[in-house]
Amino acid sequence: MVYVIVLGAVLIGFCALAVDLSRAQTAKTELRRVADAAARAGAVNLSNGDAAVLNAAATVAAQNLVDGSSVTLNTATDVQFINWVGPGNYTVVSHASSANAVRVYTRRTSATGNPIPMLFASVLGKSTLDVWASSIAQRVVVSSTSSPSSQYVPATSNPWLAGAPKNTQASKPDPGYPNYPHLWQYDIAGTVGGNASSGEPYGSPVQAQITVQPGDILEITHVTGTAQNDPNGTTFNASGNQTNGNGQAIYDDDASHQDAPGPSGYYGPPINNSHTGQTEHYISDVYAPINSLVGVFLNDNQPSTGNAPTEILNFSGNGSNPATSSSYVSITNFNYQGTQYTVTTVSQDYSTASPKIQQSFYVGDGQTSGGAQQQIIVPAGATRLFLGTMDGHEWSNNVGGYNVTITEYQISIVQ
Repeated sequence: MVYVIVLGAVLIGFCALAVDLSRAQTAKTELRRVADAAARAGAVNLSNGDAAVLNAAATVAAQNLVDGSSVTLNTATDVQFINWVGPGNYTVVSHASSANAVRVYTRRTSATGNPIPMLFASVLGKSTLDVWASSIAQRVVVSSTSSPSSQYVPATSNPWLAGAPKNTQASKPDPGYPNYPHLWQYDIAGTVGGNASSGEPYGSPVQAQITVQPGDILEITHVTGTAQNDPNGTTFNASGNQTNGNGQAIYDDDASHQDAPGPSGYYGPPINNSHTGQTEHYISDVYAPINSLVGVFLNDNQPSTGNAPTEILNFSGNGSNPATSSSYVSITNFNYQGTQYTVTTVSQDYSTASPKIQQSFYVGDGQTSGGAQQQIIVPAGATRLFLGTMDGHEWSNNVGGYNVTITEYQISIVQ
């Protein structure tokens, strides 16, 4: 009988090792996965200050389960700002502004009130086990235009000429104003900053001088300058004309809907159209404030129908639809010549934008209305980013432009 009792205790011990330790190891693996995700989220937000980092890390952690329960971070002790140089060579700093990395601790311990419960081991007097993990995610700058200088985007930059060969024509002038003097008939692709033989400024947009890699994060900062689509009008900053309801604030690419209602051949702003446009040179239409900074990603090839997106992004306001103003028609999904187009309303105050290849999108000054830094995710297959200004037609007579700094970075788990 004594042997049976002793053997039973041994068997229970083996069960404790086999079952309870397996449960603890699974929990530790889950804790590390959550720590990685939370540290990445924190590192992404280093540009936006201490609170943004802490909130992002805590939010991501709470969205994950460990041993069936959500993870709650104590941001005072579980999230640290790190100045990372290399393995074994880093310091904990007080604020995000001095950090290039974030460390997150995830814990299931007696001290935090949620240790991992043991089943068989409880018979042997061990009812719980403390498990924890940590992760450091670094914000690694891959490429930047800040050195030696920022890039200049002239207001003559037509995004729908991105990737187009020299002398490609685009954006026929608006014949709805027959008495208005049009100096040039079309915008023409060519070297940025150069002029055609007629003296017309080339209308190609600016290619960002960065190494574009899918999945990387872009930040556009230090945006200065003003631009105007009317040489005699008031200039605007990179957020464009935000005045609502007068047919001038929000524009799309007129050349993408030449058959729209109105005067014969009229290429007008949204107030004159029953639907959004399709594409021009296989680059999607977009709704964005006129004179604002806009962008489009391409791969190494000239834009083609194979990649032309059927989703049109509507940045008509900070999440609002211009249909709320009687001056605008409704912007809805529509079918055009057998192709179904989807119109997605996106706030100008987006935190993160994920445009597709050949899909025009709003950049503005790179910050939300509250001053938070916005991030743009490079889409799969992209190798180039082009920047231009928002207009409906005749970029060639626009004046001014914007200076921008573009920083591309990756988030890497370094420890």
